[in-house]
Amino acid sequence: MPDRAFADFSACIGAGTTESPAYSNRASIWHSRGNNELALADYNKAVTLSPDDGRMYRARASFYIEE
Repeated sequence: MPDRAFADFSACIGAGTTESPAYSNRASIWHSRGNNELALADYNKAVTLSPDDGRMYRARASFYIEE
């Protein structure tokens, strides 16, 4: 299931979405796969796209806590 979700999030991002959850959700999958550099890049993009959405900051903070 994560592979299909990852493919869908990546397709949305590749199509130029500006929806921050696509980045945040893909970041979560990157993180679960141990690719922390790409996870952080996606979390940062999610925050940039939605600077007023606390959920994006919370997701990135969780990443930092787990590291």
